[in-house]
Amino acid sequence: PLFLNIFIAPTGTILCTKADTLFRSADGGMSFQSTGLYNNNMPSFTVLPSNRILMQHYYGILQYSDDDGISWDTLATPQEGSGGTFQPLRPLTDGTIFKNSRNALLRSVDGGLTWQFSGIGMRANTTQQIIFTTDSIYYAYTPIGVWKTNSAGQNWTQLNQNTSVGFYGGYFNITTTGGVAIHQDNHLFWSSDGGTFTDVTPPNGLDY
Repeated sequence: PLFLNIFIAPTGTILCTKADTLFRSADGGMSFQSTGLYNNNMPSFTVLPSNRILMQHYYGILQYSDDDGISWDTLATPQEGSGGTFQPLRPLTDGTIFKNSRNALLRSVDGGLTWQFSGIGMRANTTQQIIFTTDSIYYAYTPIGVWKTNSAGQNWTQLNQNTSVGFYGGYFNITTTGGVAIHQDNHLFWSSDGGTFTDVTPPNGLDY
């Protein structure tokens, strides 16, 4: 079986699953050792500023490791709010983390102990990607458009866009000044302020 759910910690340690078991590599992937931890629930990972690694089982418990993935303990159960998928971004400097769970965007400010709904104003039920420029300004990429928050995810506003593409199925990124670039359907769209987008695709198309 192939390695799945690959995660690389800031230390360089690689965590992944294979045959429903969590594996760990501390030598850049030259060798992998089984942690002995059974996992068949599509885990996702994130790392807190304290270097604590969190592993969220999609339908199961939230676990943590304080020794770079060698040993794991339970932080929360599904009855306590566990479940879902961590957003693929580093935590904010204050430790705030995000996850999708049951078609909702949730945020935690206490390392995953408790979670609060973070999608006020956002009509999208799936958040594909979140990128932030500061600890209070984030952009969210969803199937129905790009959203922005100035309040650390407490409230969201949908940005205007003038693209003719109906489905947001590509990739996006932002600059430190708030410019937004969206790549979808072999087109590149650009907005200097995240409000109005212009098709800036070269005449000969994008060269992959």
